[in-house]
Amino acid sequence: QSMEVSSIAIKAKDLSGLIDQIKNGLPIRSFDRLRDKIKLSEKALSDTIDISKRTLTRRKRKGRLSASESERLVRLGKLFDKAAQVFGSDETNAAKWFKAPARGLGGKTPLAMADTELGAQEVYALLVRIEHGVFPG
Repeated sequence: QSMEVSSIAIKAKDLSGLIDQIKNGLPIRSFDRLRDKIKLSEKALSDTIDISKRTLTRRKRKGRLSASESERLVRLGKLFDKAAQVFGSDETNAAKWFKAPARGLGGKTPLAMADTELGAQEVYALLVRIEHGVFPG
């Protein structure tokens, strides 16, 4: 089955293909695309996926992220895609939700929680609860 993370413009024919792209390093334009969609500063997105300013400058010159940075970007991109799906086709609502403190996350923002795998799983679980009307968000 096809794998797509539309918020970062990544498409693969299957999970294995997506993993290969991650291992090879995603193009820096994927970073820029997600930054534009969530309406974040470069620093805010860099902090969330743990890339220092100096490293980001190097990545821009090279044109690619490292495998671990790519994996963290995909994690965040998949969450944003889910939020966009839950909050309707207008991505502005998803972007606002990402940056606002959420009761279901103990008052932390989804963006702040999404900087670790466990935190990202919590954000995803909250999105599913909102989607099913179990939690107001």
